Amino acid sequence: KQVEFIEKLVDILGPSSVAIDKTGMGIPLYDFLSKRLPQVEGITITANVKEAMIQTLHNAMQNRKLTIPADATELINQLRVFQRVQTKTGHIKYEAPEGQHDDYVLSLALAVYTAMKKPPIQAKIVSFWK
Repeated sequence: KQVEFIEKLVDILGPSSVAIDKTGMGIPLYDFLSKRLPQVEGITITANVKEAMIQTLHNAMQNRKLTIPADATELINQLRVFQRVQTKTGHIKYEAPEGQHDDYVLSLALAVYTAMKKPPIQAKIVSFWK
């Protein structure tokens, strides 16, 4: 279902780049789609990359470079509970509280991080919210 959905979005929106997490469970999806879609870009999400992604998302929101539709309630709820946690060993983790989800936050962070790395001329802003 994911492959079909992504291929449909690529066909409709025609993005110049499609960022896919190629860490852990994302590897097979990346491997499959990268052979079918030339614009697929795999991102290996390490602790440092995740921190950069979250910081980029935070900056984009603070600088009003990102608009989140009011009816994106699941994303908004996940953004509200998303947290920065220091572990007992002193490491910093970015995650949802136990029992909560952060998939939408991390997907948005990956998209914004990838878009902000591109030269402005290649970035194309598309609105497809109803």
